[in-house]
Amino acid sequence: MVSVDTVIYILSGLVALLTVILFSRKIRRSGKKQDDPWQTSAPTPQKSYLAKERIKQPRVVPPPHLFRQP
Repeated sequence: MVSVDTVIYILSGLVALLTVILFSRKIRRSGKKQDDPWQTSAPTPQKSYLAKERIKQPRVVPPPHLFRQP
């Protein structure tokens, strides 16, 4: 049977190993400069000249008989 102390030592060793792997990958990647796609502005959409313009209609109050309730 494996004692509790041995399991704790094994798990802490795994945590330390994974930490070293994570930091080594982070350090290797830090040398490469990647372009940040979020800092670039999006291209402005081209206005379609064939699109219909909205016709502005004045807003009219509905007649009072539409508000009557039976």
